[in-house]
Amino acid sequence: MGSVKVAQVGIGAIALLLAGIVGFRALRGGAASPPPPSPSAPEKEQKPAGPSAPLNLSVPAGSLALSWVRLLNRESEYPPGNAAGQELLRSEERQIADELKQRLGKNPALWTEVLDALSTEDPKMARKIVAALPDAVGESGEPELLRLMKSARHREVRKSAITLLGPRNSGNTLGALLAAAQQDPDSGVRYQALSELARRQGKAATPAEAATIDQTLRLRAQVEPDVDVRNFALRVTGQPAPNPAGFRPK
Repeated sequence: MGSVKVAQVGIGAIALLLAGIVGFRALRGGAASPPPPSPSAPEKEQKPAGPSAPLNLSVPAGSLALSWVRLLNRESEYPPGNAAGQELLRSEERQIADELKQRLGKNPALWTEVLDALSTEDPKMARKIVAALPDAVGESGEPELLRLMKSARHREVRKSAITLLGPRNSGNTLGALLAAAQQDPDSGVRYQALSELARRQGKAATPAEAATIDQTLRLRAQVEPDVDVRNFALRVTGQPAPNPAGFRPK
């Protein structure tokens, strides 16, 4: 009996030893296996470099002008450091400008539609666009803009027409500018006309033209009812005049 008990104890010890070895290997193997990688968080979506909607150049001329205004208003979204965004905006502006100039050259009656549309927007942005369009006037566009300068109901349309016609040297444009400087009911329009006349005086085609412009400027310096416009006329004719720091073209 004693030998049997000894044998049973030995077998039990061997069984425990084997179980311990198996358990140790299992634990060691589990520790060696790395945990499955956790899914990485999605990267933050970057702001697209340019407008998401495709540029539509087939819209009416007035709508095309308003699209140009919207592009100018988006410039702040793409600071100078965002070169790709800035270049895309410039590219779209060039496309709109080229399309608009082409249409205005073919059909000068569209000047009314374009300037009417711009008169409903921020004047600063509208003036920036108008300043880019004088080379689209041409001989055929001059009569339409002369009509708008004289009879358009909105002051911004009349001012835009003056800006567009100012660089032109025809006798008709000179007469229209002289009339607007003296007869337009809006002081801002009179200022714009006087400003264009002052620029034109230095490159007048004839001495008689230069003298006519000078005479008009000096007359407005005496009879102009708006103090800022009157002071402007005084300054451009070399006469002493107040120059308040807050003065801005109307």
